[in-house]
Amino acid sequence: MTLTIIDVLASQLGPMIDAIELLNEVAGFLGSAWDSAVRDYWRRGYEVVRQAAGDNVIVVIGDAFERVDVRAFASEVPFTFNKLTHSPV
Repeated sequence: MTLTIIDVLASQLGPMIDAIELLNEVAGFLGSAWDSAVRDYWRRGYEVVRQAAGDNVIVVIGDAFERVDVRAFASEVPFTFNKLTHSPV
C-alpha cells in the first residue's frame, strides 16, 4: 500500500516537487531483518519514483539513525550520492 501511495504522489506531484521521502523515521528493529527489509523497500520505492516521475525528483531515504549501509544500497540502484540528503555511512 505504501508504494502505491508513493506512485500516486510521484505521478501527480512529480513535476511540482524537488524530492520525495520514501518514509520518515523508519522503525528500527534489532537483527539482520531490519537491514534487508528496509533496503528492499528503498529499492522498490526508488524504482516506483523513477518510473512515475523520472530522474528530476530526488529520492530521499532515511535510516532511522540505525546506520544502515547506504553505500551497499547505492550499488543496487543507479543514483548518485550528491542527491542524498545526508552523508553516507
